[in-house]
Amino acid sequence: MLPLPAIKILFLVLLCGASYNSFAQLDTTGTAEEYKIKKHSPTKATLLSVVLPGSGQIYNKKYWKAPIVYGGLAAFTIATIDNDDKYQLYRDEYVYRLNNNDSTSNSNLANFPTDVIQSRRDIFRRNRDISIISLSLVYVLQIVDAHVDAHLFEFNVDENLSLNIQPQMMPIQNSLHTGLSLTFTLNK
Repeated sequence: MLPLPAIKILFLVLLCGASYNSFAQLDTTGTAEEYKIKKHSPTKATLLSVVLPGSGQIYNKKYWKAPIVYGGLAAFTIATIDNDDKYQLYRDEYVYRLNNNDSTSNSNLANFPTDVIQSRRDIFRRNRDISIISLSLVYVLQIVDAHVDAHLFEFNVDENLSLNIQPQMMPIQNSLHTGLSLTFTLNK
């Protein structure tokens, strides 16, 4: 079960995806009557990533990103479970000691003073919370990555593109200032 903040973030992402204006995906390079819908849909990539993490990356043909997504989700899920188990162990021991005059319920923790038990409980609770936040961030970032990558799917990265950077002197208010000139060209 996702924590309440993660559920709110998921709801917000779903709401944004559902209200996305589908007219933004129309390509109007032809005449007014010839609307051609792009074959690669950012909305579809986003929804796929929301439903099944990593599937938006696969839809975008970025197969190498899916194992990274699954690895991140798995790592933070394992960290969350491990830290929660340790937190509950120290929490239960701390509560038992408070109610039973510093006697211990777990023989493995008998050598630890109560203040150390309390400190470790707080550390594992903090680590669990950080793991949950990190898990949520990986989930949201993979959705954003799929959406942005789908928008850039048909972007021209032809080898004929070039970038030329040159220093330039610019006259501003009766004085010369130095700057850079960036020129993008498509060589045919």
